[in-house]
Amino acid sequence: MSAPARVLASLVDVTLEPPSADTDAADVLDLAQRMSAERVPLLDELRRVLTDSALDEECTPLLAVLRERDARWMSRLIRAQHELQQRVRFARSHYPTP
Repeated sequence: MSAPARVLASLVDVTLEPPSADTDAADVLDLAQRMSAERVPLLDELRRVLTDSALDEECTPLLAVLRERDARWMSRLIRAQHELQQRVRFARSHYPTP
């Protein structure tokens, strides 16, 4: 397996499936932050290996998995953002600051 493919496989391993739609918005953000923390060193490593190697055919299916999961995560995060914004609006309207 090529160096880029090894790193991409590790990224797939740490990129969780997005949580279900009934997961609390705050929990979604917490999961995303933890997952992102695990991904950062791997993304740095990918950047390093790509200076010496190119993406090859082994990388194509791994990239497809990552793109698909990332798209579903973005959708779930956008929904969580809207839910949290609604909570803030509700709190502000029901508990105004003095």
